Amino acid sequence: MWTLRETLEAPRLSFVIGYLVDHNQLTDALFFQKILTKTYPMERQYWINLAILYRDTGERQLARNTAEQILHRFPDTRQDTLNFINSL
Repeated sequence: MWTLRETLEAPRLSFVIGYLVDHNQLTDALFFQKILTKTYPMERQYWINLAILYRDTGERQLARNTAEQILHRFPDTRQDTLNFINSL
């Protein structure tokens, strides 16, 4: 069951991540994005953001691995995810 603390945590972390991305602190943003995917493993957007951050930090293999996890977890994203993988 969700608690109030958990429901408030995700928006706060998302805000911090957005701030870090806006200030080109992608490595720090990546750290917090990983926390979101571990805490909320069924939130598709958190995984997509993680793959994008890996790509944008030059970690193309990690971006590919994350995209493959997205395919496994969220099969309805197949075409977009394959397009992302092909763009790497």
